[in-house]
Amino acid sequence: MNNGAGATRSPRRRTVTALEKVLGYDSYYRNADSKDEGESDLCMVREAAADYNLSEKDLFDENDHSHTVEEYLSLPDNLRVELIDGTFYRMHAPSYEHQEIIACIAIELRNFVRNNKGECKVIISPFDIQLDEDDKTMVQPDIVVICKREHLDRKRGYGAPDMVVEVLSPSTAKKDSDLKLRKYMKAGVREYWIVDPDKKQVIVYVLNEEDGIVFPSVYDFNDIVPVAIWDGRCKVDFSGIDTEI
Repeated sequence: MNNGAGATRSPRRRTVTALEKVLGYDSYYRNADSKDEGESDLCMVREAAADYNLSEKDLFDENDHSHTVEEYLSLPDNLRVELIDGTFYRMHAPSYEHQEIIACIAIELRNFVRNNKGECKVIISPFDIQLDEDDKTMVQPDIVVICKREHLDRKRGYGAPDMVVEVLSPSTAKKDSDLKLRKYMKAGVREYWIVDPDKKQVIVYVLNEEDGIVFPSVYDFNDIVPVAIWDGRCKVDFSGIDTEI
């Protein structure tokens, strides 16, 4: 993560390796516990980083549920995946339409928070959410709303966000509509929107926290969709979004 001054606090292995070659640290490893005065902190990060040498065939084997968050964090920067219950799922580059819908929804949500001086944070993908707070699941929802600040730090979110929005694409439709729906509801996500650009539909799942029952509602792109976590005071006009795209 960039701290605004050009420094990366959590570089990936490829970045650290390149820096070590420039700085002359590529020929050996140092023990972080016995670091001599003046030695670079890069050595500490280098020692902790893990090699990851699985082929893509093995990496994306949906019958393999053994992968961990540690493995996820060791993957190359240019490989975008999600980890769900120990299984890696590839994430393809989104379309223009997909990104426009995300931007329009996020703007409406952020404006509501700002105008009401709220504490919630509206975050767009890519951003890691360690959903179950275990070592088997790390997802990247298109939009998350997190209102409990203890569930958020500079690197990722922890536990169930208050609200999640996923915009379907051909490669993610099944996962978002089935697997992730079940994961989000089980984790305690209060509100989950599935936006389907092809069908021009918005399916909203609202979790009743008292009895755990999920109430779904279906809207189309002519509707104004209320945000349940804010008691309907925030509304997203999908007719305007449809015009935009």
